Amino acid sequence: MDEKVPNPEIGMEFKTEKDAYDFYNSFGRKVGFSIRKHSVKKDKKTGVLKMRDFVCSKEGKRSFDKRDVNVKHHRDETRTGCEAHMKIRLRVDGKYRVTDIKIDHNHILASPEETHLLRSQRKFTQEVVADNCDNAGIKSKATYDFMTK
Repeated sequence: MDEKVPNPEIGMEFKTEKDAYDFYNSFGRKVGFSIRKHSVKKDKKTGVLKMRDFVCSKEGKRSFDKRDVNVKHHRDETRTGCEAHMKIRLRVDGKYRVTDIKIDHNHILASPEETHLLRSQRKFTQEVVADNCDNAGIKSKATYDFMTK
């Protein structure tokens, strides 16, 4: 899959927050990192999203959990404090504009063979299931029955 996704730039505009998320996620797939939604600001009266920050999934550090003393096997730390992010803000014209961007990571990025395993990159749609069932030789009726359950 050879996607041509441009690098994000300050000033880029999107019609919706989802469009911005999809763009940054596609960029993450191309580069080799997973993203997640971070901070958000909404209008208190209308609930309209005013600002959103998308970050690398390795942003920040895990917070202290007082239950840790009772755990036999602690999970490995996965976050590295990565500062890569893309921030969008709602403009007066109703479009979301990229206002801040940082694309440098402080960790090893995934190879193209591994990107489909990253959390934000996983796709599980009916189309994918149907194709996999067809490739495995499962009959159409059995596939349909499986997907309806």
